[in-house]
Amino acid sequence: MTRWVRALWLAIGAAVLLRLFLLAWLPLTDPAEGRYGEIGRKMAELGDWITPWHQYGVPFWGKPPLSFWMTALSLKGLGINEFAARLPHFLAGVATAACLWNVARARAAHEGVIAAGVLGTALLFFLSSGAVMTDAGLVLGTTLATTGAWLALSSEDPVQRRRQAWLAFVGGALGILAKGPLALVLVGTPLLLWAAWCGRWRALWEALPWVRGVVLMVALSAPWFFAAEWKTPGFFEYFFVGEHYHRFATPGWAGDLYGKAHQEPKGMIWVFAAGACMPWTVVLPALALWRWWRARGGAGVGAETVAAADGASAQAVQASSQRGSPSMGLPPSSHGPWSLSERETARFIRLCALVPLVFFTASSNIIWTYVLPAMPGLAWWAARWLGRLREQGLRWASAGVWLAVLAWTALAFITQANGRLERSSAKGLVAACDAAWARHAPGADATMKSSAGQAADHRDDAAAPATAGDGATQGAARLVLLGRRSFSAHFYTQGRALRVDHLHEAQTQWPASGTCLAVKQDDPASLAAARDGAQLVEDLGVHHERQLWWALRLPGLKDKR
Repeated sequence: MTRWVRALWLAIGAAVLLRLFLLAWLPLTDPAEGRYGEIGRKMAELGDWITPWHQYGVPFWGKPPLSFWMTALSLKGLGINEFAARLPHFLAGVATAACLWNVARARAAHEGVIAAGVLGTALLFFLSSGAVMTDAGLVLGTTLATTGAWLALSSEDPVQRRRQAWLAFVGGALGILAKGPLALVLVGTPLLLWAAWCGRWRALWEALPWVRGVVLMVALSAPWFFAAEWKTPGFFEYFFVGEHYHRFATPGWAGDLYGKAHQEPKGMIWVFAAGACMPWTVVLPALALWRWWRARGGAGVGAETVAAADGASAQAVQASSQRGSPSMGLPPSSHGPWSLSERETARFIRLCALVPLVFFTASSNIIWTYVLPAMPGLAWWAARWLGRLREQGLRWASAGVWLAVLAWTALAFITQANGRLERSSAKGLVAACDAAWARHAPGADATMKSSAGQAADHRDDAAAPATAGDGATQGAARLVLLGRRSFSAHFYTQGRALRVDHLHEAQTQWPASGTCLAVKQDDPASLAAARDGAQLVEDLGVHHERQLWWALRLPGLKDKR
């Protein structure tokens, strides 16, 4: 069986290398990555570690700062690029898979490898582990808290029990700093339901240092929330009431300041889960169906072989569970100081996998990333089943990981080839703009950077009023976006893009030598205003679904919209 474990590790290594390659190869896309990447970039630029800024002068109250801290620190160390923006989120995904591997291998060493492989290559987890969003931090926090609590209950090693007990509360603090109190609901509900289901209240109470742990968790997470309310009053009401009640309980909630409400049919979270877990939503049912067909006699003599193998495997697992088998890595059936049974472990895993999905079942205002907190539990559940099948389970797990690697590689290149990435990201738009600056205003780049730097030095965004546009409050605009915003454009221009609703708003920041002007193709009013309100010197083509020109401002001419 060792060679199949090595084969699975090799497949997992290929998936890791693919994800690392995609960190640098894929451009930052709008709306989510562009928005969160630009918020992190502003944090790094301004050195403001309390308030994330949605626009200069407009605070972002939608999420706590953990993901922005991660992005900003990486950008400060590695420069402004998509690889640096994504790297900490990739590392958070690796850490999450490591937590799952650590807890799953407690029953059998090969189950830990399977769990890491299933989780790491499931579509949604693969995408989010390396995407500039807030989800990687949340899932790391909830997984660290959940696995830490379980190992504090079940580990035979008293040193590990103490360490994992404290890590559980650290994980809770990380989850709060990533998404808020919702993290405690996602962690605490499975634990409390498990204790009630199994009658293990005393074990749960004694396994964790509840008083000191809660004090630690509050000390790590609460100060930022109070600092945020002190610096930008109104944060508490929007975040705790709007984001934690209206977002889930009010269909089509109109109070969202930073996006739009999502109106999905109730129960849609289960459909999202099926898609999020691809290819395993195909691989695992296919294996179950194949085994059922073989056991029913669909393959003649092969059915007897499968039945005999299943019987032998079940006997081996049972015998090994009773005495503990180093070769299989199985602990005794009763393990830990509270003699937890395999049935109690299975119940806990099912609750971890299903409670987050049940929690969002009645909500309509959801997106598919809400499945993420359930995915470690689902992968752990799958790993236990595949692990019981020993070599057959490892073979199918390896095949599933390789299938995912091939599928996600093909998906990335198809998305690039059909222009989807170019339409979703301003990277190509900014590159065309940079080329135009080199032609029309050579030597101006250094002046622009100096002007932008001086503007950043003099900004006081905590007190600055919101400007008409979404660009720098001072300095020349390298790119003017008329109409709809593009956060990735702000990111790739390092804050030297200016979004306006009317061209006259850009008058004071429009360089005399001209600048790039971009207008969304499906916005006829803005297209007409651009033609009437600026001298369009050069057509720079269509990029990011926007028409781009090198343009001179016509003084005194009002927009005709």
